[in-house]
Amino acid sequence: MYTHARMSYGKRLLRLLPLLLVPILLAAQTPSSASPPENSKAFSDGTAALQRGDLAAARAAFTKAIHENPRDARAANALGLVMLAQNDAASAIPQFQTALRVQPSFVNARINLSSALLQTHDVEGAVKEARAVVRIAPNQPDTTARPAK
Repeated sequence: MYTHARMSYGKRLLRLLPLLLVPILLAAQTPSSASPPENSKAFSDGTAALQRGDLAAARAAFTKAIHENPRDARAANALGLVMLAQNDAASAIPQFQTALRVQPSFVNARINLSSALLQTHDVEGAVKEARAVVRIAPNQPDTTARPAK
């Protein structure tokens, strides 16, 4: 009974995940001091695919956006998020690393990298990235939570 309920919850979560990812992709994609770059058609197509819940199409569109502009940190981060949604953390890690090479102060990419590293059991790497987020953006909502005593 417990396993069935857990699987049902997991399936519902997977259906909702694309809708949860869209606001993440659209918000805080660039540091506050930089103006956001114009979205490419491929990036817009990827976002639209996420809104439809089509992770395969989103992955293809964000891959195309990166092919068109290898320095598009937002597209690399978005592709990494789609890969995480597809339970492919190992493939997501290089995408987040690419985003950070292009834009080292990209806090969301660093948070996402930390999450992906944790999913692949690289606890040391995840902690290193989490500490970097605290250094870069100490007031980031994700960094202000304190563990309970």
